[in-house]
Formats: sequence, structure tokens, C-alpha cells
Amino acid sequence: MLSSQERMLLTSVCEYDLAYVGSHVCSIPQDLHPLPDALATRALNLAERLSRRAVTDELRRACLLICGLIWEHRQSHWTAVPSFLVQVLSRLGLSPSSQMVDDGYDPVEGTFSSLGSLFAEVDVGRRLLQHEVRVAGRQNITLSSFQRRLWKAIDDYDRVGVSAPTSAGKSFVLAHKIVDLACSNGGDIVYIVPTLSLISQVTRDIKDVIRRNDVKGLNVYQTVSDRLRARGDRSVFVLTQERAQSALLREEAFKNLFLLVVDEVQNVERIANQGDERARVLLDVVRDVDSKFSPQKAVVCGPLLKNIGELSKSLLGEGARTVSENLPPVVNLTYSFTSRRGGKVFLRQHCPIHNAPLEVELPEGAVPKSIFGKQYYKEPLFDLLTQVIEGIGKDAGNLVFSPTTNQARRTACALEARNHDTVSNEPLLTDLRAYIAETVHPNYSLAKTVESRIGYHHGKMPRHVRMAVEDAFSAGALTTVACTTTLLQGVNLPAKNLIVRNPHLFLQRRSDRDNVSLSSYEFSNLRGRTGRLMKDFVGRAIVLDETLFQEQGLELSKDAKKDVNSSYEERFQAQRKSVLDVLLDGEPISRDVDGADLAIYIRQAVLRDGEEGRERLATVGIRLSDLEYTAVRKSLAQLGVARDVCKQFRYWDPFVLDMLYRANAQGRLEELPKSPLSDDFFQSLLRLIQQLEHEAPSRFNRHLGSASGKFLRALAVTARDWASEKPWAELIDWADKGLELNEDSIEQKVQMVLKYVSHELPKLLGPISYMQDPDNPLLSCLEFGAFRPVTRRLIEYGLPRETAVRISMNISSEALLDVDQDVSDERGLRMATKQVASALFQWEQLQISSLLD
Repeated sequence: MLSSQERMLLTSVCEYDLAYVGSHVCSIPQDLHPLPDALATRALNLAERLSRRAVTDELRRACLLICGLIWEHRQSHWTAVPSFLVQVLSRLGLSPSSQMVDDGYDPVEGTFSSLGSLFAEVDVGRRLLQHEVRVAGRQNITLSSFQRRLWKAIDDYDRVGVSAPTSAGKSFVLAHKIVDLACSNGGDIVYIVPTLSLISQVTRDIKDVIRRNDVKGLNVYQTVSDRLRARGDRSVFVLTQERAQSALLREEAFKNLFLLVVDEVQNVERIANQGDERARVLLDVVRDVDSKFSPQKAVVCGPLLKNIGELSKSLLGEGARTVSENLPPVVNLTYSFTSRRGGKVFLRQHCPIHNAPLEVELPEGAVPKSIFGKQYYKEPLFDLLTQVIEGIGKDAGNLVFSPTTNQARRTACALEARNHDTVSNEPLLTDLRAYIAETVHPNYSLAKTVESRIGYHHGKMPRHVRMAVEDAFSAGALTTVACTTTLLQGVNLPAKNLIVRNPHLFLQRRSDRDNVSLSSYEFSNLRGRTGRLMKDFVGRAIVLDETLFQEQGLELSKDAKKDVNSSYEERFQAQRKSVLDVLLDGEPISRDVDGADLAIYIRQAVLRDGEEGRERLATVGIRLSDLEYTAVRKSLAQLGVARDVCKQFRYWDPFVLDMLYRANAQGRLEELPKSPLSDDFFQSLLRLIQQLEHEAPSRFNRHLGSASGKFLRALAVTARDWASEKPWAELIDWADKGLELNEDSIEQKVQMVLKYVSHELPKLLGPISYMQDPDNPLLSCLEFGAFRPVTRRLIEYGLPRETAVRISMNISSEALLDVDQDVSDERGLRMATKQVASALFQWEQLQISSLLD
């Protein structure tokens, strides 16, 4: 425990940092001198003492706080500070962090600058060796103590659960360990992540490890196909839970599975939400892969999970072991503006070391009082946002959290309008602007904002654009990005600062919907995105309106942990009567019924598992008596639809599938086209969609809503063009006949493709496609936006659809024919791609670099 004197010293250092931030973001009228040598010396001496007795999280956190703030406010004549911090950080088990503070560190040889003492060098060297591991018998890497424990746990145990702060370097370990295990054991590896952005990032990380270690014969894919399975190579499949579940429907999908990794596993808790099918898919995939294919090893991970031991055992079995870490390897500090009675405004610093925030009163007019307690983003808010960004450093790497995707775009545009610097003519940004304008539309807002080094990022953007934003921000070409909750799902952008207005994920409170806000756990996860291991020692989160956080009872200083429930038991007990009522009436289930998803889940389990279904339902908290289970089985006996259809579409009500089966058998449903190039594609698809609206209205409304005839016609046309590989720019421009598109209409067209054509439409058409022809490739064409084998192969390697299409369009007809005829000729595909690379934008060349290397 810290003594009172030690706390006072820590407070002095934190007060200096608060004054420093205040002077920069609010122009507090004070003569701020550099951090005094005497204070820095006393603080470093305390850090040295704490590092020798840092056996508790509090002492380790205090020691790290001193190291981070001294490094942040260091002066040029403090030449001994780097070697001093290297020793302190090595004692804390944070050797990777010590590499950040040594300008003379040689990453190739793995050597530090002289520490000025042979004894110190021997001591640090000993600790480094304890945390060093060898990857695939080739490269040595140095890990933190947490990373080393995780590495060893995966070696020693078959089932491992991991809980750690977002900045702890877990992904770094997993990428290297995957390559290490693939080389030493063979077999396939499946890595499940929640979003397409995270698929891209994980794929790149693993390929980078493969390249740096010169590993041959190990491939990384983002889809699973029979062609890939037939090759027999060692493979890593990085998939969303939906793609993994689709692959599981093939009996031989993962017959040679060695390792299963599930990241962001905390998402299974959303099974408590009736409308969250993705959480149910994730839970089912983890259980199915583990039980059906019995991988030799399995790892589930999530940030700061309080019950990681219980969760791991629930998902992976009683033999699961856990690796937990509470201390991040970097310093995260939160600052906030708050208003009090009398009109006074304060800047506050929230630090877990202190029982109460430190604060400083701001001069009149430093912060507009009109921003407090409000939802809408108006001019005073954008003025303050600009002021804060300019104060903390426009080039530092700033993320501005936005409650909605539209607000992310509007915030970026507002910041760009207030940018007083000359529009950048850097080649990188000029090429980025041209890339976005040509591949999306000249009026796409992002094409303008990037000229001012400002961007936005959310899940409703074309994937090639989203990847370009991530690459540009990582390279420092973009310095400020407005983002949404996509960032919560593990996307690692090297940000030093995060700016949040309030915790709400809405702009206007409404009675007809859930008005969702960030929880303390989610804000803690978001705040942890600032300051990344090996990037920045100190990360800052700045809250523009603390009053709304206080109203929600949210914690701003401490890392909140979460208990994750992976059982349906609580919901089932609460909705038991309504669930059993609809189960036994022998009718299709309405979405409006409480527990409708649970009733469908039970029906499907009964059909799929027969007599064993009751026991398996009990493992997820759904307990039925013998009489109840028998009654459900009896109600399903009248179904005529084949059981394998129900198995393929396990989240559809079997009674709805039966209705579609009978309609198809009686010829009431149009034949689904097999190619987007079919002459009758538009009319056939449109008629089939309209027929589904009549035959299965509840399912139709779930996927397409109350769609008008005009919308359905536009949907059919867009589906044809998307699947036949028309570029994004043509998809956006096709219906406007030369009329100028505005920002909102461009966003609507992007949503038509991303939400409806590639996501909802394949889900709606899935059962009909399977009933009519299980081998019909059209749904894959709709999902990926590609029909040519070479384009699909490029997408499998991890390229965005737009980049893959542009490569296919540029490859010569002879080379294209050769590659299409021999789909196993990976070398031919690489050579053909390399030949056309010079015709692509720089950002596309960056995307394909991992394929060509």
C-alpha cells in the first residue's frame, strides 16, 4: 500500500500533468514551466523503490504512472532517464515498454543502449532472457510477463481462457503463437473475430509474422471453400462467426483442426437480447467446433472479464485454465470538462491511483457552457472539439468517438471546415483523395476531409475505403479520425488521444426504441484503445461533458470488469410461459412474441438432436421436463420439410421453412438464378423476393423491413450489378442519370449494397437456394460481390472486393484464363497480380503487398 507521502508525491506529478493539459486545451492563463528537476528526481526514486516491491496492482500501477508521466514531460538534459526507465520497466515485467524509451534500441539485434552499469546490464539482460521466446525455431521475440504467461499457457494446456486490458499485447502473442504452432504441429487453425475490419487486421498481423520468419507453406484465408480444403496445405482461417458456422455445415470443413481461437468472446453475453442473432451464432460455433472437431487446443479471449474462469469452463470444458492481467502496459488517463452551479467550469483528471479526481477551474469563456447536458452536435461543440485537438496535438493521433455513423461523417466534415492549415499536397494524401473519389464518388465526404488529414471510420463504409483509412491513420497520413463503436470490437489503431462527448449512442431520445449508452465496461474498453504497447507510453481520453457520464453512474478512472453470462437460463425462466405456449401451438412463431427466438432455438434443437436434445438444451440453461420435451417433438412430427434444411438454417422457425418447402414443391416460387449474368436475372430475382414477401412475411420483414416496390426493384438491380463485379463507383452512379449526388444519397447507396444486397438478401434467399439447388453459387456471388474465380480467390487471400475486382479487370485475358483454369496455381495468381500492380493506386498496392511478398 502507498504511504501518505508517496501519494502526495504522485499527486504533485499528476497536478503538473493536469496543468499541462489545461494550458494546452483551454489556454489557462498561467506560466507553466517545465517539470522541475527536483520533482522528477524524487518521483523517479519513488518509481525505483516501488518497482522492487511492486507485488500488488496498486503499486505496479503507481510505478508505471510515474514512468509514463516523467517520460511524457521529459527534458532534453535528462539523458539518464531512458536507461533508468529500462531498468524499472524490466522489473515490472514490461520489457516491450522499455524498448519505447530507449532511442538506441536495435530491433534487429534486440539490444539496448548501455545502461551505464555492468550490474544493471546483467540484471536487465537476465530479465529479458526470462521473457524471450523463439517463434517457429527462427526469430526471438521479447514479451511482457503477461504475454510470456499466455505463451506458456497455450503450450502447456489444451483449453485456455484469457482476460486482459485492450492494450496488453494479446493479439501480438496470438499472431506469433499461431505461426509457431502451425510450424511445429501442422493442422489447421481457425481464428474467429466479430467484424470484417478485425478480419483484415488479424490476417495482416499473421501474414507479417509469416513473412518476417520466412515460413513457407502456411497460408491465411478469410473464407473456407472446398477448393481450399482440397489443397491440403497448412492453413489459418480468419473468420467471422457467421462464416465459421457456414463452413461447419460441411462435414469435412475442419477435420484437421489443431487450434481454435475466439477473440472478443464477451459478445456471447448478448444472447440475452432477443434480436441479437450474432451472439447466438458465436455461442453455437464455439460449442459446435469444440464438440464436433475436438481441436487439440482452444483459446477464448476478451478484455477484462471478471468471470473468465467460469466462462472458459462453460465454453471449453472443466479442464480450461485461465491467464489474467489487470495492469495495462501503458498509462491511460482520463480528463473531463464539467459544469457546476454558478456557471463555473472545471477540467478534471481521473486517475485510478487517486480516490477523487484532481481539478482546475477554467477561466470564463474557455469552454462554451451551452455544450453541457445536450445531445445534438452544434457549432459551439465543434469549436471546442477543434480547440481540444489543436491543443493536445493535431499530429498526435486522435480518435473522436461518435454515437452514430452519420455523426462520425458530420464531425469529420465539421473539423475539416475549421481546419485553418493549408490543404495538404502530400503525395500520400493526394493519392488517397483520388483513390476515394475514383472508387466511390467525387462527392463522397471522405474524399474532401482527407485533404486536411481528417477521416472517419465505421462499419457502414466500403471495405476498401475503411482499410485505406486504417492504413493512412497507422502511417500518420491521417491524424484525426471520427469513429463509432466499431472500435470497441478490437480494431487496433495507434491513437494517443480519444475524445468523447458523452456516453450516449443516440442523438435524440425516443420512446419507440432502446436509447442505448456506453456502459462503464465499454467506456473502459474504448479508453484502453489509447496508448498502445510499442506505440505510445501515455494515452489520454478527454470527455467533453462529464455531467452525462455522472447521470449514467459511469466510472471514468478505473478499468471496469465484466461478468459474462453464456447461458439462456435467466431469460428462459423469465419468459418460460410464453415460450412454451408458442412452442406447442404448432404454428409459425411471430417475432413480436416474447421469447420468440428461444422458442425457435428449442424447436431447432429438438429436430437436430432428437432424444439427446433435452440434455444439450440443459447445457445452455434451457431445462424442459420429459413431458414438455415430448410435446414439442410431437408438434414437429407434422413437418414435411427435410431435416437437413432445418439443420442448414438453424435460426429459422421450422414451421416457416415447412411453408416455404411446400410452396416450392407446388411451384409457387420462382427459380433462383444461378448467375448474375443471366438474361432474366432481374425479373426472376424480383419475382422471387415478392413471392417470399407473401409466403413468409415475418421473415421478409426481418431482413428487408416494410420495403416498397421501388425499393425492391432497386434491390434487384443493385444485386445484379454487385454480383457481376461492377465497381463501387458505377453502383453508386447508376440510377441518377447525371444528377449530382449529395452526401446522404451516397451513404444510402452504400447501405443498399452492404446491408441489404450482401448481407440481408442472401440470408432471406438461403433456404430457397438450398431447396432448389444446394450447389447454386449465386448467394456467394451476392455476399462477396464477385462471380469470377480469380476475383473470389483474391478475396479469399484477404483483399477487399473492390481491389480484387480492379485487379481482375486489369489482368490480361490470357493470364486470366490460365489462372481460372488452374485454380490451385497460387504462383500464377501472384505473378499476374504483380504485373498489374503498377496500374493501381498506392493504397491498393499497400493492400496487396502481403500477397506479393
